[in-house]
Amino acid sequence: MKNKKYLFVYGSMKKGLTNHKRVSGADFIGVGKTVDKFMMHPALFYLFPYLIENGDNPHKQQVVGETYSVDNIIIETVIDTLEGVPEYYYRKEIDVELESGKIVAADVYFANIENGENEMDIDFPVAGWGFEDEAKGLRLARFLGRF
Repeated sequence: MKNKKYLFVYGSMKKGLTNHKRVSGADFIGVGKTVDKFMMHPALFYLFPYLIENGDNPHKQQVVGETYSVDNIIIETVIDTLEGVPEYYYRKEIDVELESGKIVAADVYFANIENGENEMDIDFPVAGWGFEDEAKGLRLARFLGRF
């Protein structure tokens, strides 16, 4: 895994969602959850979620997602660009517990928000992200004429 890293995805890059194509050529390692607790919020129109690393909000929770082994060059070019690094997100290595119980170090993207304040769109956390969440966002955006 010399030129690869583990990448933990929790939103639109998960299987079956709109940006999965970004990791579709990567090796799927497994479903897992973050060892530490974070805040995950839906962005405007529920199009994607974002994680907040800092802050001492009592609603923090372990986040469920998928782990992939991805080429470094894909992470640093394609995925960093998709995530808007460094303006909108930053990438950091965290511990992820796979369903098998094994703990791996994986990169994850956090919203570039200082002091854990939710300066984006919606002010309540969500526990997970899936097809129904993304579909809800796409329907709302189309209704409002955004797509």
